[in-house]
Formats: sequence, C-alpha cells, structure tokens
Amino acid sequence: MQEKIINQDKAAQALKLWQNEDRTVEVRIHFSQGITQTHPGYVTVEPDGRVVVAHVVDRDHYLTTVIELSTFKVFKMIESENAIIFTQPQEPPSAIESVMLVSRDRANEG
Repeated sequence: MQEKIINQDKAAQALKLWQNEDRTVEVRIHFSQGITQTHPGYVTVEPDGRVVVAHVVDRDHYLTTVIELSTFKVFKMIESENAIIFTQPQEPPSAIESVMLVSRDRANEG
C-alpha cells in the first residue's frame, strides 16, 4: 500500500468528491493512549474546512465525528485514492495521533 504526501487543499478536494458522490466512509481515530475509535458514515466538508462524518440511524441514535483539517501537519493519500490519513497534530501533545478516512466503493455497496 503506497502513500503519497498531499496538502490540506488536496485532502479537502478528495473529501468533497466523496461527499458529492454520496460515498459512505469509515473514520478511524487513533488516540495516543493506544485506543482506536471507528464508525461508518457520510462525509461532509464544511466551508470553514471542518470535516464531519455522520452516521444517523434515527433522531436518538447517531454518531458524528468532527475533524479540523488545520489541526494536522501531514496529509497522506493511499495510492488507490480511497483513503486519506491526517497525522502529526499541530500542537503536541495531542490526545489524537492520527485520523484515517476510508471511502467505500459505491459499486461494492449492497
């Protein structure tokens, strides 16, 4: 699995494409304590650069993750362009080590 370094704008562009294509994604947050949090959802890129991943079952059952792109120094795209990794928080120490967003191929969805 090859990775290439991209800039914040390229990361936002790719995520906007996933949003426009209404792709489902999975967000994986790796915390510095060794804990990983994962959930599926749909990605939205807000005008201020925030990325929101939301999975809504009903009004009482939902998961959301909000990611500030500007809080990370390094952005990597996996060669297949179906995953983006944000690493190296701007202000260490940080509780979050990295965030990975993986796009699910719509053709493979049931």
